[in-house]
Amino acid sequence: MHIPGSYILLIFLTVFAAVILLLLHLTKIGLLIHQKIPDQPHRRLFLVSVSFFITFLEVRLLVASITHHIGPFGYVEMGGKHIHHLVWGILLLLITGYADQAELGIGDTTAAIFMSRLLALGFGIGAALTLDEFALWLNLDAQPIGRVKVERALTQ
Repeated sequence: MHIPGSYILLIFLTVFAAVILLLLHLTKIGLLIHQKIPDQPHRRLFLVSVSFFITFLEVRLLVASITHHIGPFGYVEMGGKHIHHLVWGILLLLITGYADQAELGIGDTTAAIFMSRLLALGFGIGAALTLDEFALWLNLDAQPIGRVKVERALTQ
């Protein structure tokens, strides 16, 4: 049975975000973080950092398991083309950036604080998914078709 890696990643990230939000809201850990990091923008930056590093680690483990044929995981393909997780990361960064520009999560209400935390987690996850595939941006030798397109664009 073949399970696309994106399903596993989506399930992991959803559970991860839910657990972090519950920890921040219902446990002493949330109170401790609130006391140690009293400034709300700094708490959001903390959440961005935590979600970035955990997602980066999870993506590396998932890709390694797919590469070494461990478990039922596989790459996401559409029409015979491999869809890199860079795509999902960029989409998530665009969504969280748009929500930030719309000033979602601004204020002291419970809903605003929840949205603020959710957007911070989403941004960290999107950044990790995008930067994990940064080699694709730099190493065009691995993608000969992409390299030809870039070289043509530069010479015109």
